Amino acid sequence: MTPDLAGKGIIATGGASGIGRAASLLMASKGARVVVADIDVAGGEATATAIFRQGGEAVFVPCDVTVAAQVDREVKAMRLSAVMPGAFHTPTTRFWADAFVRLPFLRGISLKMMQPPGRTGRPEEVAEATAWLCSDSSSFVTGHALVVDGGMTAV
Repeated sequence: MTPDLAGKGIIATGGASGIGRAASLLMASKGARVVVADIDVAGGEATATAIFRQGGEAVFVPCDVTVAAQVDREVKAMRLSAVMPGAFHTPTTRFWADAFVRLPFLRGISLKMMQPPGRTGRPEEVAEATAWLCSDSSSFVTGHALVVDGGMTAV
């Protein structure tokens, strides 16, 4: 089922690259008006420009999400009344995140070795789940953490 996001306003934090960029492009293609927020000015402007060139509506606003005043400015600009909760972390993902930070030699290990499908996920795969959650198609989904990790948290 393709979600319809027409008339919705989306703030895409980290919209200059990776999952944030993929989500911005996908949601705009499904009709959402997108505010691309990132500290990477060139990347954020490139994402907003790509959306515009594809016929979508987007604006780039520089934003460091670690600075509350900048986030407040971003939210008032969109005239939103709520912000979605943050990322879901499991003991497994916390373990690997800590290991990569504390043991630099592990950074060379391919993440695909830890993924049951034998490959890492693409940003577009996470963007698809995000777009569905932002659409009216998920209106009966409440209180659920949708994990899009290729089964990594199941191992």
